Amino acid sequence: DTVSLTVAESEANFYHLSGSIFREAEKFRHLVPSLPASKTTVPVLALQVTLFPDAGLSIGYAAHHAVFDGKSISMFMHSWASICRHGDDSTLTTELTPFYDRTVINDPSDIEKAYLDGWLAHNGPNNRSLEIWDVKAPPDTIAYTWVCLIKTRRLATQKVQLVIGVDCRARLEPPIPSTYFGNCITGRIIVADTNKLMEDYGVAEAAREIGEAIRGLDDGVLNGAEEMISCVLSVLQEEGLFSLAASPRFEFYNTDFGWGRPTKVELVSIERSGAFSLSDSRDGNGGIEIGVVLKKHETEAFASLFASGCIVDADTNKCMEEDGVAIAAWAIGEVGWFGEYRRLTRFELYKTDFGWGRPSKVEMVSIDKSGAFYLSDSRDGNGGIEIGVVLRKHETEAFASMFASGLEYHQVREN
Repeated sequence: DTVSLTVAESEANFYHLSGSIFREAEKFRHLVPSLPASKTTVPVLALQVTLFPDAGLSIGYAAHHAVFDGKSISMFMHSWASICRHGDDSTLTTELTPFYDRTVINDPSDIEKAYLDGWLAHNGPNNRSLEIWDVKAPPDTIAYTWVCLIKTRRLATQKVQLVIGVDCRARLEPPIPSTYFGNCITGRIIVADTNKLMEDYGVAEAAREIGEAIRGLDDGVLNGAEEMISCVLSVLQEEGLFSLAASPRFEFYNTDFGWGRPTKVELVSIERSGAFSLSDSRDGNGGIEIGVVLKKHETEAFASLFASGCIVDADTNKCMEEDGVAIAAWAIGEVGWFGEYRRLTRFELYKTDFGWGRPSKVEMVSIDKSGAFYLSDSRDGNGGIEIGVVLRKHETEAFASMFASGLEYHQVREN
């Protein structure tokens, strides 16, 4: 068994391809290798290093998802980079050492057979091909991007679907090592009313649908997995199908071969798959890079829609009503902050340790003059959030009372 490595040279403009402006997707095709498949054999992985004279280089890969998922390929890239970076001292850390034992996965419902039968039965009982299936949207967002794409494409379908991939490693009973090398994902199909997502509070509706799907994992990540493959296959030809590829948790921008962080990371496969991608950002500030491939006029429309949702505008009277919090959440959701809230608390100031432990208290003093309120991580490190406000004394008392009563109200509703 071997993995092919191609070394090529390109006359393309390295700085244009690695920039953040709109670029033609076809310009990236020559930077990734192909996986030439037959009816009986198919390569697992192919690598390509392309040199741009006097400018830089790119490293491209093509991987077959029948063997490993996105997390496994990202771990491979990090491991490869680590070996190159450390040279002779190339012992992999625990986080980068692959775990191969397949027996750790308990499959009493024979989900493996259900998946194999589903794939093999697709397109008829005689389908026995190992050729790469060029799916329209493979399982693997944030609500804001989804809604912007729906509005950009002006879909006339009654329903739209979003397929997201779910890493099962930590969710299995019992959990398996995070370094398990192979495929250990399932999917969730989110179905929503197109008209509702096109309305003023469409992002909030999309976020609600996504949230419900994620909360459903609490009932068991493999609950209903036997039918998952047939459900995915049944919606693949739907016009209103979207899917999410990659994840910010793959941390591709931390792939350092010894010459620093990559200038640009692109998921070239979304040109064919129709998916949109999410990745970490190069500056490492907790932001997210979003990748989409659209026709030129659609790209311009998408960019305009995406940029226009930067200001939250809500009716004051509605926000004062009993369901005012929901109205405010919808308004915030419309600018896509549901997917950004984690970034707002990623400064992690309570982890600023000068040698005598975590700070006892962190305050943003500038809000006294700016009138803003702020969010930060919490001192106990349990994933909570500290909220800072500056008000007059009587306003502070009113705010504290109102805030506490609201939490009490929502806890009662949840119970």
